[in-house]
Amino acid sequence: MNIFIKSILTFCSISITALSFAQTCNNKTFNDITAEQFIDLENGVAVDKKTGLMWQVCTLGQTFQDGTCIDSAITFNWLTAFEFANQNQLAGFENWRLPNIKELTSIQKLSCVNPAVENSVFIGIESSYYWTATPSNISGRIWAINFADGLSFADDKTTEYYVLLVRDITQ
Repeated sequence: MNIFIKSILTFCSISITALSFAQTCNNKTFNDITAEQFIDLENGVAVDKKTGLMWQVCTLGQTFQDGTCIDSAITFNWLTAFEFANQNQLAGFENWRLPNIKELTSIQKLSCVNPAVENSVFIGIESSYYWTATPSNISGRIWAINFADGLSFADDKTTEYYVLLVRDITQ
């Protein structure tokens, strides 16, 4: 079987399993991020050793408690998400923000769907859309990532999506 047919079958397999709503990974397909890339600070945040970024492990609206995310994740329009991120004091830090598109794609686990992240680290991620801070070249649109499948696109700022906060640990 040639490589093209194998690639098509792999894509179809990942796409079909996305309908099952449980994370499914094809670890033979990609060289992905792993849990070992992150330092779990056990207070609702994890540090990415590769990028030097500190990430919230629960989606905004959830609370980290006893190693799990409780409460319901909340969706926000982009402006509200941007303002709320800048006012957040998660884990005692005040310099939280929305990640840019490059930062948010850096936590994608390309071989997985539902969610397309390392779910042993990002325990509160919804298999849905998340805002970035990156504007598109289309007026009024901002880039977002769908963590059901890892695809990104630009959408209107008034749409409500989930939010995952990030901060630079050097600040």
